[in-house]
Amino acid sequence: MNNSNKDNQSKGNLGIGIGIGIVFCIIEIGILISLPTVSSYLVWILLLVYLGLIIYFFKSGKKFTGIGMLIIFGFALFLTAACFGLFLSNN
Repeated sequence: MNNSNKDNQSKGNLGIGIGIGIVFCIIEIGILISLPTVSSYLVWILLLVYLGLIIYFFKSGKKFTGIGMLIIFGFALFLTAACFGLFLSNN
């Protein structure tokens, strides 16, 4: 039973992935609020770093951490699309 527990730990942690994703979202919101003129470039760079981390975690065998980050990425993408649709439909 202990060997199975060690195997699960080596595959990463879903909670850590979700936590990393939330930290990246908070950093992104902070950049958007504090630096509105150059925020688009910084947000794109942060997005590329975030996607790079997801790929890194999947390649290094910590798939649960990558899955946690993908969950937050999908949630953030959904909220962005919903807000964009609300702003476009409300002329």
